[in-house]
Amino acid sequence: MEISLLPIVNAEGRELAVSENLDFSAKNEVGVSFPEPLSFTGKFVNTGNGIELTGSGEVDAEFTCDRCGEVFEDKITFELEEWFIKASEETNGDPDTIVLEGDMVDLGEIVYRNLFMNLPMKVLCKEDCKGLCAKCGANLNHGECSCDKREVNPAFADLDKLL
Repeated sequence: MEISLLPIVNAEGRELAVSENLDFSAKNEVGVSFPEPLSFTGKFVNTGNGIELTGSGEVDAEFTCDRCGEVFEDKITFELEEWFIKASEETNGDPDTIVLEGDMVDLGEIVYRNLFMNLPMKVLCKEDCKGLCAKCGANLNHGECSCDKREVNPAFADLDKLL
């Protein structure tokens, strides 16, 4: 979604409000998908030192649990703040500053990058997820498996194989 900043790029103090539904359903990432559009509301403000984008987003996401592999849904909300400067200005080595080439910005790419920075490092379907059985692979959230759970002293492991 390309946004033109032409109305505010040379007018200090001017604002440009944005409210968009961004579709990320075609993006294929491991462990997460976005079947519904992301709702984003924000504004671009020319501060005189550059253009600031602030806003917030909300989306329903489908995750794959890191312990049991089940797919579950969760709502993600996040805040966003980005700085833009003209290509002719100095960034002073600030990695958080985006250099404007022309007067167009890709709002979808900026929001998508910020969305991923706000995803949890480890996702669980529930806080007390039991995961999978290490022997048979059964999902322990659905009940106990029939694997032998007794502890065998390693010194007697060869004898245990005879039983």
